[in-house]
Amino acid sequence: LTGVAASSKRNAWGVGADARGRALILHWNGMRWTSVPTPHPGNASSLAGVALISSKDAWAVGDYFTARSVRTLTLHWNGKTWKQVESPIGVLSSVAIVSSHSVWAVGNRFVAARNASKVLVLHWNGKSWRRVAVRAPIGNGAGLAGVAASSARRVWAVGCSGCGIGGAANSLIE
Repeated sequence: LTGVAASSKRNAWGVGADARGRALILHWNGMRWTSVPTPHPGNASSLAGVALISSKDAWAVGDYFTARSVRTLTLHWNGKTWKQVESPIGVLSSVAIVSSHSVWAVGNRFVAARNASKVLVLHWNGKSWRRVAVRAPIGNGAGLAGVAASSARRVWAVGCSGCGIGGAANSLIE
């Protein structure tokens, strides 16, 4: 497990991957943790972060592998099932919810033309995920690992620049 979030003593979610390399979601109902059916796109998938605002509105983020690329994995809980929602290419590591119409997710994406990674910031507007432009550095291992939001216009993300193999790591705050 790599992420956890709770809205009450009877409603918590844990996310990660199982031993077979497939996305895993567990739910706490106040008595016990139980595995919940989870979409498994691609050849392998994992979840890194989860956030919720109610028992009927939660998001989990991570990535999955296809034969051709690594894709973001964004899953939405509607109170009954987890469903995959289309999102831009990349890897997601954290998610924060302001409202059902304002959700933020962060991670990184590979830029082939520069043979390097770049930070990835996505925003859910209630209908679709959109990439948000940021002026963060591009480099060996640039990416965001955590995000917090207190309102739709007050969002903080943290990560590193140059944190790849052989890089000189620098803190990154957006």
